[in-house]
Amino acid sequence: MKTNYSESEDSVSRGPPRKGIFILLAIIAFFILISTISQVISLYLNVQEFGTLFIRPFYYALIGGLVLGIISFVRIDLKNRRSIFWWALTNAIPLIRTSDTTSPGQQDLSPFKDFQLTLPKFAIWQVTKLLTASVLLTNINLGMTIIGMTAGWSSGISYLPSLFTLPFVAPPSDMAFAQQNIIPMVPALTLLVSPILGALGTRLILLVGITQLLKAASSTLTELGSEIKKSTTEGSMGPDLTKIKLPTSTIESLVALFLFWTAFNMFFPSYIDYNSKFMIGGVFLAGIAFAAFSYLDSPNTKRIIKPSQINSVRIGAIILIALLVGASTGVQGSIADTRKVEWNGPYSTQEIAVNRYLANLDSVKEVQYNFSLSPLPPNEIKPYIQEHRDLLDAVRLWDLKGAEAKLKPEIGLIPYVDFQDTDILRFNGSLYWSASLKPILPETVEASNVWYNEHLVYTHVPNGFLLLDGHNGKIVDTADFFNQRKIYYGEGGLLSDVWSAYPSDRQTSDELNGHMYSGSGGIDIPPPLSWIFEPNWLLSRPFETIHTMRYKDVHEKMELLFPYFFYQINGKPIDMYPVTDGKETYWLMPLMIALETDRVPWSQ
Repeated sequence: MKTNYSESEDSVSRGPPRKGIFILLAIIAFFILISTISQVISLYLNVQEFGTLFIRPFYYALIGGLVLGIISFVRIDLKNRRSIFWWALTNAIPLIRTSDTTSPGQQDLSPFKDFQLTLPKFAIWQVTKLLTASVLLTNINLGMTIIGMTAGWSSGISYLPSLFTLPFVAPPSDMAFAQQNIIPMVPALTLLVSPILGALGTRLILLVGITQLLKAASSTLTELGSEIKKSTTEGSMGPDLTKIKLPTSTIESLVALFLFWTAFNMFFPSYIDYNSKFMIGGVFLAGIAFAAFSYLDSPNTKRIIKPSQINSVRIGAIILIALLVGASTGVQGSIADTRKVEWNGPYSTQEIAVNRYLANLDSVKEVQYNFSLSPLPPNEIKPYIQEHRDLLDAVRLWDLKGAEAKLKPEIGLIPYVDFQDTDILRFNGSLYWSASLKPILPETVEASNVWYNEHLVYTHVPNGFLLLDGHNGKIVDTADFFNQRKIYYGEGGLLSDVWSAYPSDRQTSDELNGHMYSGSGGIDIPPPLSWIFEPNWLLSRPFETIHTMRYKDVHEKMELLFPYFFYQINGKPIDMYPVTDGKETYWLMPLMIALETDRVPWSQ
């Protein structure tokens, strides 16, 4: 009985059988492999089908990531060759091994100030950090901007020095000031300055701030680590945290550096007014004060102020600076309240000018119309109407809901199409409501035939547009405007849900009405690649090359190839419009970009 209990206890301690663990790991590895293969195939097909259009965003993102990675993480101190990561790892390993009580004489922890990598290891580590950061910090806009500047594009970076004078000079009450001094530097402020300042801030925190703290507190941290090892080996309560000594001089110098960096960033605000110069000056003076405190507290500096008085001097200096800034801004604010137009007017004028540019209002043409009523005698009404017949005929009487209600019956009983979107179009000076259709799967399709019908039959809309005259409400013949009316690429329905395909060497077609697609969209996928892309091809057409049309939703395709823009507003896709050159039909997609303007003066 005792033996059986011991055996059962041993079996519990051994945990689950190894065979079960291997099976579980094999299943996990299988799904990871399948997912990886799927991603690799998708990447390969995208490169083959779209070429440089697909590769270019990755190229821009990589360039931007490399620049930000160099600024943020790469050390160039070949003399000291420090590394926070490798120092922490080197000291963590002995701490982890302290549970081995048979080796109490292991070496002490190495102080950070004495830690140094070999030159080859230092170089390899910088390259490793750079490659990792270039992936994590990808920035398409920054990369595209840098490539453009090397090709001669002007980003307005030469105007940036004038930015440091704006807080100290009152602008005139004229929009021309912003147009000449602010607007030319908007590309540099939005595309270059924002990410680079963020990267510089990261560098100051990691490679300057934390590095200097570790260097100054090196001996204290070493003693703390030794106590941790000792307490772990001897089983005592733990290290005495009260022995931790903070290097006052170093902390004050880092605070000064932080204040200087903050003052520098305050030259890139979203708004500048009459108080900006006092705020910048106050932060800068606080930085000077902490730099002076750091110098006075340095061990290498002769004591000028008694230790008992140093705290009073620190507090008094900070309070004095705060009072000066508060009094100055308060006086300025009081004057501005009584002379609003004179003091606030120039800044509001620049704000209007900058936001007009950012919202593209400068390109809006204003046309003055006189809508005043002038009564006419009854006998002059008909001649007046005849005189203005051209204008009255151009008035659109049908709105969106009315147009959709009248166009809806035109679909009739066709079970495989439905309305997707209705847009207003202009042809030859007249307005027309255009209803774009989408393919859908008829409800009569059996479940066993869904895959076949989705991918090979209902691949397009045979007649994808319906038109209604916006002036008189008459249905017009679409063929008079669109020579090509079949929609293979659009939005909604099966176009957004599935891809379509057909054998490349087909002689007959399974598509609607037996139509055979002859456009340039899609890519030929030969076996065995076609089997991996879609396993059904292995069973149905194992030896045929399959022409596959992916990304049939135009918004999805645009996001893939042109990720520089955004294609949704408040969660809704941006409207696109059908246009024609008289022969082919195209989708006209408005391109809009959203940039951070927090660094652009007067942009709030």
